[in-house]
Amino acid sequence: MTKITKKVLIVNQSAELYGSDRSLLDLLTILPTSGYQPVVVLPEQGPLLEKIRALGIEVYVFEIFKLSRSIFKLSTLVKMPFTLYRVFKDLSRLNRLHQFDLSYTNTLAVLGLPLWARMHRIPHIWHVREIIETPRFVSSVYKKIVPLLSDHIVCNSKNTLEWLEPPDHVSSHVIWNGIEATRRIFRNPYQTLSAPLPVVLLAGRINHWKGQDLLLAASVQNFKSGNLYNLVFLGSAAEGQEALVSALRESIKQSGFEKYIQHVDFVSDATPYYQHADLVVVPSTKPEPFGRVAIEAMACAKPVLAASHGGLIEIVQHQRTGLLFTPNSITELANCLKVLVSDAQMRLAFGEAGQIRQAAYFSLQAYQSKLLAVFAAIKH
Repeated sequence: MTKITKKVLIVNQSAELYGSDRSLLDLLTILPTSGYQPVVVLPEQGPLLEKIRALGIEVYVFEIFKLSRSIFKLSTLVKMPFTLYRVFKDLSRLNRLHQFDLSYTNTLAVLGLPLWARMHRIPHIWHVREIIETPRFVSSVYKKIVPLLSDHIVCNSKNTLEWLEPPDHVSSHVIWNGIEATRRIFRNPYQTLSAPLPVVLLAGRINHWKGQDLLLAASVQNFKSGNLYNLVFLGSAAEGQEALVSALRESIKQSGFEKYIQHVDFVSDATPYYQHADLVVVPSTKPEPFGRVAIEAMACAKPVLAASHGGLIEIVQHQRTGLLFTPNSITELANCLKVLVSDAQMRLAFGEAGQIRQAAYFSLQAYQSKLLAVFAAIKH
């Protein structure tokens, strides 16, 4: 049994089970057996909380002080001292119980822990999983505060690190996310689709930049010219943005091709959808900091059609594991879809090459071991 030597305070931005949340779980599974005792703080109840408790890890729910664009509004600025007081009070209470040796913030959205850790001289690791390009003022603020409040910075891709541009004196690391390949074969979830057409899948949160509208427009263009396939959107919107789901469903209905298009709400394990899809599309209109969906698809031996920006260009090898298209180009996306949908042998070859690449570069073991090396590098 590994002796517990260091206690780690960890704060996450949500209690959901999307990419960054799953990557946090991957870290939490290895910490207790590697000499660390993690204590986690979440801002809300949710499926992530239950997953963490199932690992036997102590988890609390209270306000964490999130960074958002509204932080610069007058009303938010007025409330900020009171919010920070409550957050600092709760974190200090936990510290009196545990006497933390280091701290870890997952994603840029959390500001409370970095500020508190700096005030209490507790070493801090900030895991950056976002690229914030606009507004430019907000982007510049992030670029200044992250190095200022971090002893070590971890970025999920080279593109994320290039955006952040941390100074040389701050220890910075690029660690790609990793996953464990699933060997179990799941039941086909696409029984209600128009058979025997190929299945094109987009898995991810429904928001303004994941590219659902772009993929829908490209597919409608294809459908009108007689190039048919089944199109599946898998995912839900964040709390307060449910109107985006309604808008997507209305667009599907108005397309005239509702027979070939389906929306499925968020599921905790999307593996069955990857396994039984013919190709996976990641058409993000803004740069993906990483692109976990791409490696999840590759682990299931599926070809990936992705926008050629952000972390996706570090994952998908054009014309080897999938295809890359010019971001925001409906015509180019439609053409790439036609190519892949019509060529089963190409899909098979890309999928097999992608599975090999995922195992070699984006494994769970590599992700965990590199993160543990960062934790071990913390000086006390």
